[in-house]
Amino acid sequence: EDSRTEAYVVELTSALLMFAGSNKRNAQDSIKAVEGVMRIAGWLAADKNRGRPRRKSSGAASTNGSGSNGLAFAAVGGEEGEVLELWWPVLLGLSRLVGDSRDEVRVCALTSLVAVIDRNFYDTSVVEDPLGVLKLVFRGVLLPMFEHAKEDADGGSGGGIVELPQDLVRFMGGGPSEGAVSGASASWLTTSYDMCVDACICLFVKASETFGEGALSDQMFNVFFHTVDGNFPPLAVRTLHRLVLFVLEDMGGQLKEDEWDSLGKVLASCLRSCLVDNELELEVEGEPDTRGNRLDGSLVSVVCAQQFGVLLAQVDTVPIKLYSELLGALHDAVSVYEMLARTEEGGEGRAPNQGGKGLHPSESGLYCRTIMVRILLVLAKVNDNSEDIQDMLMNITRNLVSAYVDKDKDAEGAAEEGDRELVGLTGVVEELLQGYSEFSDAALLKNIWLLPLLSKLIQCSNKSVRVIVHAIVSRLFDGPLSDLLAESEKGANGA
Repeated sequence: EDSRTEAYVVELTSALLMFAGSNKRNAQDSIKAVEGVMRIAGWLAADKNRGRPRRKSSGAASTNGSGSNGLAFAAVGGEEGEVLELWWPVLLGLSRLVGDSRDEVRVCALTSLVAVIDRNFYDTSVVEDPLGVLKLVFRGVLLPMFEHAKEDADGGSGGGIVELPQDLVRFMGGGPSEGAVSGASASWLTTSYDMCVDACICLFVKASETFGEGALSDQMFNVFFHTVDGNFPPLAVRTLHRLVLFVLEDMGGQLKEDEWDSLGKVLASCLRSCLVDNELELEVEGEPDTRGNRLDGSLVSVVCAQQFGVLLAQVDTVPIKLYSELLGALHDAVSVYEMLARTEEGGEGRAPNQGGKGLHPSESGLYCRTIMVRILLVLAKVNDNSEDIQDMLMNITRNLVSAYVDKDKDAEGAAEEGDRELVGLTGVVEELLQGYSEFSDAALLKNIWLLPLLSKLIQCSNKSVRVIVHAIVSRLFDGPLSDLLAESEKGANGA
């Protein structure tokens, strides 16, 4: 095929895709245009010399990936580049069309794009280096699809509803699952995001089956990491759910050390990005001020905390370093939210039960504490006697007990129902104490630093807390401590 034929193919492909995207009145005509593009893709694949990437000489001008002539990538094992010249307008054009405002056109574009990749780029008769091409396609074609979610929001379509964890305690107003963000529900995010993620996962799974486990794992993780955007809560929330689901189901919880490391850093960073006051630019419905913007970030933070707990509760192979990373982020969140809660109490903050679409800092802080305790109890079951784990157990427990004792004293004997935050915090303390009560005698003895903390809790006003504390203390003195004291006394008498 001479250069004139190639130029004609590029121009025809671009014209068809331009028509498909601009013809808003008739979706069926747009779909027919996409079918024409698919026939061009079939023509490219039919002759290995037509669409096949060709080796460029070292002196040839490189393409920048933004024009019609190319998408360059470094050839595996060499310094020269290869160019997908005629495939490029097909791939990039379909990727752009996935952002079309019409559902049926989006679906047609996505299924066509996946079909082109699936049929051609795993095959050495079409491309010399399939795995190299697929990595490029993930980076340059699939990843940009998710920008449509942000463009959709900028255009006013919004992101629908952020669903809050069902176990979140709303003691400052609002129902258990309320978390509405302004915008219509039928956005690109709500109708097409999951389809695009599913498409990427299907291509990832086929690559693993074809080239070996984890062949495109870095590229798949990059899709999630790129879209965990704390500045756009609806997108971040959906990505968090899908990311953890991907780790648990598609990866079976079996990640490489560097993947666990990257995952921990990204999740911790996502949570911390929600804590920066007044930097979120989104608007919560009915709360256009900067306080509302910050509260919108709190919607992401509680879902982020929830997914920490889901992940660590179901995977036994999580490195200790990841526990430390996520617990550190949760600790920062608790500190920030409690500080903000004190600020609002001293100023013109929202009063209890006045509603609002965002979360009150006290609610966010309490939920982060709840997840910290659950992660802590999972960590305590890990068969590791390292000082780092013991320090984490001790510091988190001390911090929680101190906060609870102070809150209990501030209540000054008021009825529990009069302070719903205290009720929620009491539940967290009870969950922690129940966890410690299930420790073996040897494990309890190893955590002997619990005794002074238990002595503080035995004086609190809540009867159920005192009962659990009494049971743990009695067990210690009737069992391991009694034996230890007896041995010490025997040793002293022998001396």
